[in-house]
Amino acid sequence: MSGSQRGSRFTIAARTTVTLPGWGPRRFAAGLGLLVALAALMATLGAATASAYECYSGYPNCKGQGELQHLVQGAPGTPDSVMPTTTTYFVYWAPKGAPAFPAKYESGIKTFFKGIEHDNGTDQNFYSVLTQYGVKYETHVGKAINDKNPYPAESPDCSSSEGAPPSKPCVSVRQITAELTGLVKENKLAGQAFEAGQAKHVYFVLLPPGVSVCDGSYSGHSSVGCSSRQFCAYHSFHFGGTETAEDVPFAMMPYLPGTKGCEDPQQPNGVNESEFAVLEHEFAEMITDPFGIGWANSPSVGAEEVVDICQSGLWAGGNLAFGEKMRYGTALGTAPNGALYNQVIDGQDYYLQQPYSNATETCVQRIGLPPTVTKLSPARGSIAGGKKVKITGLNFENPTVTGVSFGKVPAKEFTVTSPTSITAVTPAAASAGAVEVKLTTSAGTNASTTADQYTYE
Repeated sequence: MSGSQRGSRFTIAARTTVTLPGWGPRRFAAGLGLLVALAALMATLGAATASAYECYSGYPNCKGQGELQHLVQGAPGTPDSVMPTTTTYFVYWAPKGAPAFPAKYESGIKTFFKGIEHDNGTDQNFYSVLTQYGVKYETHVGKAINDKNPYPAESPDCSSSEGAPPSKPCVSVRQITAELTGLVKENKLAGQAFEAGQAKHVYFVLLPPGVSVCDGSYSGHSSVGCSSRQFCAYHSFHFGGTETAEDVPFAMMPYLPGTKGCEDPQQPNGVNESEFAVLEHEFAEMITDPFGIGWANSPSVGAEEVVDICQSGLWAGGNLAFGEKMRYGTALGTAPNGALYNQVIDGQDYYLQQPYSNATETCVQRIGLPPTVTKLSPARGSIAGGKKVKITGLNFENPTVTGVSFGKVPAKEFTVTSPTSITAVTPAAASAGAVEVKLTTSAGTNASTTADQYTYE
């Protein structure tokens, strides 16, 4: 879930589970009132055993939070609690007379998800972090639907939060659910939540500029509120009843560029950039927790799911710089337009939110794997050394290679030019023969292969 505390760069979220007619458990975003309640609750937790989770060390409550940020599986062994593989579908709901989606909006989103699909099985983007929670990096792009059905009459949900809807038109979550369910059946889309015992299909419902979504009038239940006020976007699911085609995990995506509190601080692509980080956020959390019984925080206090933990300023203890580091990490470089980027997906630069890693108990951009050498060019040279060698492979950055040696002798110098390329200068050797080129990072060293052999002659 992505819930925005208005006027803040950070979000506050709480895990609340309810059961509504026709719905399963859902997660709800909270506002400023919850922050006060959480602060009071955290003060009463006592001196729990400190864990290694990421928390600003100057924040006095860090030692008292124990393992609040460690993700646990809500239903161990339940086959549908995560989505091992995914196919993602898109519904652009813009009827006649409604505001139009900007140019390149749909193509930009398609490029983003096609890029994630292109990089299936790799370890250099956010998806690799999710594999520790029982998913495989195997995702595909499904059909996009340009929905021209008119918006329904405004629901009371739209005026039940803060008095009036943020904008008109305004649609409710229940109306979106009904529309999506109808489209899945009408277009014979793969909406089944359970296929061979596993959830596989997710949907994004995208609304054009000036159209808001609210959820606020479920009698006797808490409400999420409205887009641009209480949240940027959020994901949910619907159990439609007797037909499995109606069982749909989905995310609601209002148009975010220009929405206060939802902006992406960097724009390396320059095309509707504020949408990508939140799309990634909801996508990652649908995969790991599609039905509210997957990987989530326990106890149920504060930030909950795999990206919420890194997005919430609560864990930074008011230290905005540390909160920003948790949310986005360290930039990989600067795009041609001068903006920073921290992800490269199918050759495109992005600035995305970090998922949380149980393995390191920190927020990370990608899984930390040891380097791999696949090629040396050239693979031989004089024992006098001084030869420039290009080393090609994987995992040369994040964690970054900090040492290169030829046999037991360190390289005269080396430069990590990309996550897959290093340029090194050979040292002198005592005698002719083959030696192994060894790369060192905080995640380990490369395994021995025939590809890492350099021959002195």
